[in-house]
Amino acid sequence: MYLGKPSFLLSFGLEEVKTLVAEILKKKNWHEFKQSDITLSYVPYYIFFYDAFFEEKTEDGGKKISETQRGQLALNAISAEIDEDVSEGLEEAELTRKTPNVPIEIEKPAMNQKEAEKIAVIKTASFLEASIRNVIITQMKMAYNPVWIIGIEVAEGNYELKVSGINGNVFGEEEIPERKKGLMEITKETLYELKNPKAWKKYTVETGKTIAGNSTLRKILANKWLITIILILILIYIIFFLKIPVPAK
Repeated sequence: MYLGKPSFLLSFGLEEVKTLVAEILKKKNWHEFKQSDITLSYVPYYIFFYDAFFEEKTEDGGKKISETQRGQLALNAISAEIDEDVSEGLEEAELTRKTPNVPIEIEKPAMNQKEAEKIAVIKTASFLEASIRNVIITQMKMAYNPVWIIGIEVAEGNYELKVSGINGNVFGEEEIPERKKGLMEITKETLYELKNPKAWKKYTVETGKTIAGNSTLRKILANKWLITIILILILIYIIFFLKIPVPAK
């Protein structure tokens, strides 16, 4: 399929997105999750050059130009906001009209180019902290920004991640809660780390600090029956799951 307007070249593909999402969920301790169909959304942007100058007061009360600046920015044609993430890569960006063979959706702009030019002056002045009358917008054109949209389902609920098709930046990751590890998971990880003698010192210090600052843990450690049960469970795990042989008498 070919687009009516050019798009930034897709450099972060479907398989890379799947791998990235799996890594994010793994870091949050989600090993069981579902991914909905992944859609590639083409979001319209107005790309333009700006020229701005800054003034300073002179000794006689007048003003003089102290600095001039020229650059390129991207204005989201739906939200009417300057997008720094997209703007940073404009100089190296390649354009194409071809789309990959995946499900896509093309978003419609919420403004035409004349409206965008007026908004761009205001937004650019705010972005640069300059006066509106000191900003000029030129060479404006529309281009699409490819964004992967992935629905994620975990035990806590349904969430949506957006991944830039240009640089792989992820948006919405903070909305997914971190899963709390179970006792057996923590025990397994701890025992695995304790195979390394260097880890013993670290755990000894950290455990002492944790117990000293946690009244609940102090109460648990005072319960001899509970401690006995925990030690038995750990011993069972070591023998049957880690397959560590019991020393012969």
